[in-house]
Amino acid sequence: MANRRMTTVVVVGALTMLVPAAWAGGPLTETQTLPFGFPLSPGSALLQFDQFDDQGGQRILQRVTVDLAAAIGASVTAENESVIPAPDFALVLAGFLTNDIRDISTFSGFNETYATDGSVAPSDGVPGSGPDFWDFGSVSAMANESSEETTNLAPFIGAGTVDADIFASGGFSILGATDATIVISDFMASGTVTITYEFLSLVGACCLPDGSCVQTTEADCTAMGGTSYASGVECAAADCVAPGGPDRVGCTEKGSLLVFSKVELRWTDGGAVLQDTFLSLTNDHPHDVKVQLYFINGDAPLPADPTTGERAHPGWNWLDNELTLTGNQPTYWSALTGQPAAGGLSPFTALDPGFPPGRPAVDGTGDRVLRGYIVGWAVDRDNQEIRWNHLTGNGTIVSYGGGSGWEYNACAYQVVNDAIAHGATTGTPGVLNLDGTEYAQSFNELLLNFQAVGSVAFSGPRLIASDTDLTLHPVDVDLRQETDGPVTTKASFNVWNMNEVKFSGADRCITCWDQTLLSMYDLPNHFLLQNLQTDHGKARIDGLASQVCDVDFDPGDGLPLGADPRDIVSREAALHGIFARLLTIDGGLDRAASGANLVGMGFQSSVIQYDVLGEPDELTGGRGLFSRTSP
Repeated sequence: MANRRMTTVVVVGALTMLVPAAWAGGPLTETQTLPFGFPLSPGSALLQFDQFDDQGGQRILQRVTVDLAAAIGASVTAENESVIPAPDFALVLAGFLTNDIRDISTFSGFNETYATDGSVAPSDGVPGSGPDFWDFGSVSAMANESSEETTNLAPFIGAGTVDADIFASGGFSILGATDATIVISDFMASGTVTITYEFLSLVGACCLPDGSCVQTTEADCTAMGGTSYASGVECAAADCVAPGGPDRVGCTEKGSLLVFSKVELRWTDGGAVLQDTFLSLTNDHPHDVKVQLYFINGDAPLPADPTTGERAHPGWNWLDNELTLTGNQPTYWSALTGQPAAGGLSPFTALDPGFPPGRPAVDGTGDRVLRGYIVGWAVDRDNQEIRWNHLTGNGTIVSYGGGSGWEYNACAYQVVNDAIAHGATTGTPGVLNLDGTEYAQSFNELLLNFQAVGSVAFSGPRLIASDTDLTLHPVDVDLRQETDGPVTTKASFNVWNMNEVKFSGADRCITCWDQTLLSMYDLPNHFLLQNLQTDHGKARIDGLASQVCDVDFDPGDGLPLGADPRDIVSREAALHGIFARLLTIDGGLDRAASGANLVGMGFQSSVIQYDVLGEPDELTGGRGLFSRTSP
């Protein structure tokens, strides 16, 4: 039996509707959305939204808009109790819902009719079945309303909250019968309330003549000889360019320094190989060049576990290799074996040897993994960095267990000082300054376009669910023997869905290197479909100093944070990133993967430090003994 839905009346009215203010230069917006749901009838809910932060008067609130998407509904059956047929038997759902936020109020009225197919018979005296019985199933009435305020805005400004008071009531009746029984279950009101703050900002990005950027007023920017962007534009979006061109890392270009951001080996718990990473490196110049490579273990040290018998694992350690490329020579090697690059390289497993190989994965697969990244740069015979903007590379992840593979480009930094000849040394030996003066700068922020975890939007003839494996690491790294330790930074995420709704508050502390599925990120996890509320989204990622990531190793020692070398002190840092989109097909019957580098924007300086080898001492004989003398 099919219902015929007839909309007879929908009354939706705003109690407060004010004339919009005129906009000069266009407003900026901040949006919050909260869901509600409660049983009827009647029923109510209280939602709490954050007030607007005017940042000490630097932002001027212009308008507050409240959007309501509401519905009431239930599962309903009805039975004709009359002795005559009821061909016009129909169900009527009527009710209303109000929403009050300060002086902004909305009223939504509902009146929906659900008809039958005209076959309802007279009462047969048997309750709950028969030709006199009709199951209307799940029925609902919906309304959407928007209201706004532009004058009395003071109650919305501050560091506290504003309440949304929601009240709803409703009921059911029968048409076409003099007597009927209605059975109702799960009678609910539900929906979302969205509050949007529209505001003007007194400050914006200012590009200074040297290519740097500051947030300031238009007048102050002009006084400093800069170029001012529209109010509210952040420096990362302004993309200021230093004189002489955009001296910034590129992941589709040649350079003197390369970063391979993802190396991942996988085995079964019995040691059978599941995944390898192949690295390629090309010298696109007719002369030979030596490349200094560092293989870096991205995971933290792991102590032995006497309960499980798991051995101890080193972490955040590294090893170095040298590779000489002849003129115009391309080469490649397996991270698992170090072959077949000319002469061979250390296998990545040298960072954590032992059997079974790798360490237990934390993604719930039961696999064992060894993960990290590789950096390499052109050097002369004395191991000092040189200008050689002719190196390119890429990494290829081959999953034997999953039957898939994908590839990413190595990001390249050029030596940008045109006064330095090709092949000549640059900068201070052992210190690579990625500052736009020696080498190109890093990105200030990264942009990730992602499919929401759990989305099935890629489905067609087969059901496909999405997840994303995100790799992030600071560009700064200290590779000296007497190192200051791995760099820690807070990856701060600002996320937008397809409706331009912004979500903030997500972050992740990253020490040295991090690779994690978006489905496993900590709360608030804006990457989940039920939280993002659209199939696709974007995230801007910035590496920041934050007490969230600081760790005082011994809080009782009376020393300030950082005085103990075992303390972890986070800092602002540029990031590199790789994403892999993982597709599960028909519940795991098949799998597929694709990946790429994250898009970067803005400019930020970074430093890589390493030990330069000095000349060896001579060994000379003396009194029958060997002794060392300096040349």
